[in-house]
Amino acid sequence: KQGECIKINTLFPSRTDDEQQTRGGVVLLKLKTKTSIIDTLTTTANFSITYEDRLGNKCEEKQSIYIHMKNEINYTNTGIQKAILLVNYVTLLKEWINHEREHKYNEKKNLLDLKETNTEKLSPWERQSTELIISKQYREQFKTFLTYFESEMAQIQDKDLEQEVKLLSKLINYEH
Repeated sequence: KQGECIKINTLFPSRTDDEQQTRGGVVLLKLKTKTSIIDTLTTTANFSITYEDRLGNKCEEKQSIYIHMKNEINYTNTGIQKAILLVNYVTLLKEWINHEREHKYNEKKNLLDLKETNTEKLSPWERQSTELIISKQYREQFKTFLTYFESEMAQIQDKDLEQEVKLLSKLINYEH
């Protein structure tokens, strides 16, 4: 529909930790800036959420958000900051995996056409295993990203992110 950004057919409650803090359940939307507002300092975006509860009651919540176009990034809460940090982390890892596979097979990724053998036995979402390769380019990107990641982790004060730090460190120091 026009004006509809995303449709989620079902929502599940998120688990909470010992301090009753919600863990997970964040839906992030990355909105593109309209050309007509690029040079403005502020703008307003109007959002609405409609849903039906388990009793069949239709509900709607509306909110206008005042956006400062030229300001520093400002997170409403650490949950959003962590979600964005993890999206950036996953994006980097996906780009690295695709880059190394494309380099290994010497061609751009076409959904499942990477000259792999035994692909007929794989589901549409699987790929063959390959040797772990970390190019100099991605080793440097991991180092840069690790600095950013640790800085954000300190601001968020979430030790659970330490597992991602350990993985990045292993990738940076990996020798084959």
